[in-house]
Amino acid sequence: MINTKYEHLGDFRALVVMQHSLVLFILTYSCGGQSQVIGSSQPIVAIVGDDVILPCQLEPAVDAREMTVEWARPDLKPKYVFLRRDGTELQRDKHPMYKGRTSLSEDKLRWGDISLKLTEVKLSDSGAYRCIVLGTNKEYVIKLTAGSVSLPTVSISKASSGVDLQCKSEGWYPEPEVLWLDSDGNLLSAGSTEIIRDPNDLYTVSSRVTVERRHNNMFTCRVTQNNINQTREALIHVSDELFMVQSSSIIRITICIIVCFVSIVAVVLVVRKCGQNKKNKKHHEGETDLGERKMLLDKIKANQDEKLEMKDKELEHVQQVITTMTEQKKNLELVQQVITTLTEQKKDLELVQQVITTLTEQKKDLELVQQVITTLTEQKKDLEELKRKITSLQTEKKPKKQENSWFGSFGFSKEKNETLEETKEDLEKRKTIHELLTNTYTQLYSTDALINRMTEWKQKLENDKEQIEKHLKETERKREEVQKQIQRQRAELQRQREELQRQREELQRQREEVQRKRVEEEKITKEHETQSPEGGDVRNNPSSSTNIQ
Repeated sequence: MINTKYEHLGDFRALVVMQHSLVLFILTYSCGGQSQVIGSSQPIVAIVGDDVILPCQLEPAVDAREMTVEWARPDLKPKYVFLRRDGTELQRDKHPMYKGRTSLSEDKLRWGDISLKLTEVKLSDSGAYRCIVLGTNKEYVIKLTAGSVSLPTVSISKASSGVDLQCKSEGWYPEPEVLWLDSDGNLLSAGSTEIIRDPNDLYTVSSRVTVERRHNNMFTCRVTQNNINQTREALIHVSDELFMVQSSSIIRITICIIVCFVSIVAVVLVVRKCGQNKKNKKHHEGETDLGERKMLLDKIKANQDEKLEMKDKELEHVQQVITTMTEQKKNLELVQQVITTLTEQKKDLELVQQVITTLTEQKKDLELVQQVITTLTEQKKDLEELKRKITSLQTEKKPKKQENSWFGSFGFSKEKNETLEETKEDLEKRKTIHELLTNTYTQLYSTDALINRMTEWKQKLENDKEQIEKHLKETERKREEVQKQIQRQRAELQRQREELQRQREELQRQREEVQRKRVEEEKITKEHETQSPEGGDVRNNPSSSTNIQ
């Protein structure tokens, strides 16, 4: 269960209240003469999305409703954040970034309070603001610092040496610092903090720490920014079950080897103790038996030491196999990424194939356009021939007109009327032909331009087609190579898995063999213990010894 709490939540409000208290305290003292501009000497801190008041006051307090009040940022163009003249706010000269977000209080202007209210603070609002009232001797500069904060989140994961805690917090400005604390407030040693800056200049921080079991398992992730005096915390409780020993293969093998080693040592101690008892009870049998038993014990010890060495070597080999498998897992992840990339490239290839299909269709259209152009060219030749014939006809008409006018002078009115009608029809035909020629020339010019554009487009499409085909061949070749490499790595991984399985079976078989030998040694030990009391009774009973003699 994660509990989130805040520290220094009222720092910003307390700072604003202190600034306004300081202004009110200064306002209690008045002096004669010309009004002066006074304000806060401390920088103003605001959180993104909140509203903020930039304090500025005339001293002594006078009615500023009809005065010219300017709020400006010298680093902007236009520089005006707020401009008021003759009781009216001027929107024309205001910077676009502040339109609709700055205002003055009409009631407070009556008492000389020209504090600027800025709504919906943004990161870009950080900077120095200059408060000016025309007619006063001074101006005042107020510094505004905008910041952004967010709550951290903590995630839990198991680790071989404890529990991993990861703390992540997004949307900070300026860059914050991440600290880990235990329940007593002591700092925990964590790895380096990962910091990412997004396109909006906001920071995302992430930190990871490995913790061990403690008396209450309470841990705190604290994200703090000292420049804006902001802190956010996340408190997390880790249950005891997460600190249990991990059941990994290496630990199981180690535990089995330790158990075997302890069992062997116990058997050796029992056998040695039995040998010492037998030596004490059967000392009268001579030093020959003692030497033989000692040699037997040495052989058993040497045999057990040899088995322990074999187990150690097997453990080292298993460790190497596990390391190799881990590296191969990383290689497989890399191969998976390559496969994903190839899948994306396959989609791109499909898109390119669609483009090629479209280009093929456009090529057919171009061929059709080429046929149209050929037809138009032929029509152009026909029109030129027609124009030539018309010119020839016009040349022949001129003598005829002169002849008609000579006959008309002698009173051939009927023929003159016929000539006029023919001339009129001829003029109409010429007018029609002239319009047709004009349209034809226009179409010819347009057709020539279209032919040039189509030719260039066709050349470009052919070049693009060649480049795309080359890219397709190269991509297909790379895909085949990566596919072969993946198949080889999978076969190698399968072979190593089978080898590891075989080694595990061999280790299990040896473990059963050691268990069987331990049972046999326990049986032998019990038999020795059963026989030892009988020998002790004979040796320690004097009367029995006398009777036997």
